[in-house]
Amino acid sequence: MDAKSPAKPKKRNVFLIIVCILAILALLLGAVLLTVTLVRRSSYVVLYDARGVDGKMLNYLARYAKYSLFASLTRAGISPSDDGEFLSSDASAYTGVPGKSYRELLCERTKEYLSSLLVASSLFDRAGKLTGEDEKNIDRLLSDLLANKAGGSESEYNAAVRAMGFDLSAVRRAVTMQYKASAAQARLYGADGSGIAAETEFLADFLTEYAHIEMFYVPAQEEETIAKVRSAMAGEDGVLISPMLFENYRKSADQSGVSAPDGFYFRAGTAYTNAYEKEHPAVVQTALSLAVGEYGEAEATLEGGVPAVCFLYRSPLTPAAYARRENEEYFGDFYALAAAKRFSSLIAALAEDVTFRSSYDPAALASLPLDVFYDYYVRF
Repeated sequence: MDAKSPAKPKKRNVFLIIVCILAILALLLGAVLLTVTLVRRSSYVVLYDARGVDGKMLNYLARYAKYSLFASLTRAGISPSDDGEFLSSDASAYTGVPGKSYRELLCERTKEYLSSLLVASSLFDRAGKLTGEDEKNIDRLLSDLLANKAGGSESEYNAAVRAMGFDLSAVRRAVTMQYKASAAQARLYGADGSGIAAETEFLADFLTEYAHIEMFYVPAQEEETIAKVRSAMAGEDGVLISPMLFENYRKSADQSGVSAPDGFYFRAGTAYTNAYEKEHPAVVQTALSLAVGEYGEAEATLEGGVPAVCFLYRSPLTPAAYARRENEEYFGDFYALAAAKRFSSLIAALAEDVTFRSSYDPAALASLPLDVFYDYYVRF
């Protein structure tokens, strides 16, 4: 009988060998990535949710926060300066509250800015990734920076900012984080805020910031009518004002020519309130000062410049008034404003989890000179 030929390896064994090799490679790659991640995290001075700000980014972003505060001070009529005398001076001219120096204010604002930046960029990432268009926008911002300030040369830019402790690579990381943070609210709730429409409990609470006002205008020459309404509002002659009586006066005496089936809705900062306040400042101020159930009056002017008295009553809110078609004029920006408040509240709550390592030195950051930073940053 012939001797048997050596058995050939079975295909399954080859497959197992390949799987083992791939598994080993995956483990090695995972170990490398873990090492890179740990090294990167160890370089972070401020961190949150697996992302952070390293030393070079911090030198850029701290100056950005300082520049932003100084710009705000300038708009307020205050002349800021890098020198210690200014930073040590009392900031009450800006804050309205004595006992805090500009250095202390700057330390607070910088920390708040870094916290909000990290949290907002994290929220952006949770909602999705940068799109191709987003990447192009970031590239365009940096290209414009180089073209305008360094003749398009990265090495020239790095040489110019080296003394400030950052480079273009750090600026790219910082700008990407700033870009994400600036777009996070729209990513979560939509550009118009409509994504918050389903949060009815929050919207009901936000609606309480609006004043629901019933009102009517009486020309100043109609003294008898004005006296009658004032008497009822004061509870004189046995007549006491009530919502029903107020409505009767409105139907019989109003000269505004405006139909408002569900009354008017005012809130400081809304587009409608701002527009109405330009025409009738005393009316809006009075409306916003009333508590629910209170009555008031304000001097006003009717069309054609006719002097008048506006009588107001702040009534209870109509549930979900923002969703009623007849109220569209008052709530055109309701969702956008609600989303902005919701987003700010979310940022404030999550910012408590931001970690500032022991190497974070707020006083040193406040003392960083702006030098020529004005010429080498990307504005957001």
